[in-house]
Amino acid sequence: MNQQFYQMNQFAQLAQQQQQPQQGMAMPQGVGMSTAPMQAGLAPGIASQGMPMTFQNAGRMVMNQAGGIASMQQAAQMALQQQQMAIQEQAQLASWFQFADTDHSGKIEPSELNAALAKAGVTVSPRTTLLMVRMFDTQRTGTVDFGQFSQLWRFIQSAQRSFTAFDRDGSGRLDLREVHQGITQTGFSVSEQAIVQVMKVFDREQRGLDYGQFLELCVFMGLARSVFGFFDGQRTGQVLLNFDSFLTACSLMLT
Repeated sequence: MNQQFYQMNQFAQLAQQQQQPQQGMAMPQGVGMSTAPMQAGLAPGIASQGMPMTFQNAGRMVMNQAGGIASMQQAAQMALQQQQMAIQEQAQLASWFQFADTDHSGKIEPSELNAALAKAGVTVSPRTTLLMVRMFDTQRTGTVDFGQFSQLWRFIQSAQRSFTAFDRDGSGRLDLREVHQGITQTGFSVSEQAIVQVMKVFDREQRGLDYGQFLELCVFMGLARSVFGFFDGQRTGQVLLNFDSFLTACSLMLT
């Protein structure tokens, strides 16, 4: 019995010695019972979760970096495409400008613009081209240079897109309903009765507006909005005109 007790006591002492580090041996940093050195090298908030979570966090970081690189590449590609489109647009504008500038003066007169549109299959009145030039002739020279022509050309293209969008039946002409719906969608608050009167001016053949006639209508509506805004200084959408003001408005529409 005493011998068994002695053996158990010896076994317990041996086990205790194995759990303690031997004296005179330097413990390598990061090895042993303390985990502080290991935790100090981990990201904040991750050390207490152990090494597996550290690997997961690293994986997430790699994925996030890859996603960021992909987004940057897509943004760069979009910027390059936009730059290429801008270069192509400028080349096309330069070609059209040279096409219209028949006297090679570096400026386009209303008669030159009218002739260029006619060659492109768009028939508008000389007065319409005169008004279009005046819309973008900020220096009041009676002509447009290349920069002003660029803005004018974008106006023409915008009218073309609107005409295509409004022509719901694909007939190549806009009837009263299509014109009214289209104008109200672009921000004008007008009644159908007012559009009936406008259509009488531009739909001369009473077959609906073709693109040239619609372009004339766009110029007229833009001019009308500008003249109305001249009198509606408070932007209330209403004006009160006496006869003198009415004559002024009419002269602004005609000049």
